[in-house]
Amino acid sequence: MSFRPFTPPRILSTSDSWTNVLESRLGIDLRALAAFRIGLGLVLLIDLLTLRLPGLRTFYTD
Repeated sequence: MSFRPFTPPRILSTSDSWTNVLESRLGIDLRALAAFRIGLGLVLLIDLLTLRLPGLRTFYTD
């Protein structure tokens, strides 16, 4: 049996920045973000055309 000396856990060095660590943990795929934005835009357009547009004449005319 070989004896290994205790080594403390590695602490972030100055070359590792917190932004790199956070980006790797909390980053989002740009394709997923683009798909979300397209989907949200479609939902807003459908809402505008089906729910909001029919009442336009009622609320904005005399």
